Amino acid sequence: MGKSGKITYLKSLIYCVHHFTPYKMKISINGEETEEEVIMVGVCNGIAIGGGMKLSPRSVINDNKMEVISVRLPKSGNIMKALFGFVKGKHIDKEYTTCRVCDKVTVTPAEPQTVQIDGELYDGMDFKCELIKNGLRTFRTTGKK
Repeated sequence: MGKSGKITYLKSLIYCVHHFTPYKMKISINGEETEEEVIMVGVCNGIAIGGGMKLSPRSVINDNKMEVISVRLPKSGNIMKALFGFVKGKHIDKEYTTCRVCDKVTVTPAEPQTVQIDGELYDGMDFKCELIKNGLRTFRTTGKK
């Protein structure tokens, strides 16, 4: 990316951060529903996402549970405070973050919108996730032929 491309990217980022409006989401965890205004919601079985961002630093990949992480706009209104903490995994104990453990979760936008799931964009779709014990098995070869 050239110098003008980087400047355009930074201008766009600053504009988006200053004009950001939280998303209204219905979150059903193990059948119990809440409605929240969030910056993001993550459903995790592992610690990190996209290039090592520690969304769920307390997750244990083999505990047969998922972590649902909801990040709201801080009371100060400073979205950058939440985003910088999020990148390093320092958002977990903040007043604007809620962590819940579950077997089953559905996240539904209050109004139809585009959502990002594992790097892909989807329009007008609920995100449903259920942990199925032993649902995915992997095998390791012994290296012998």
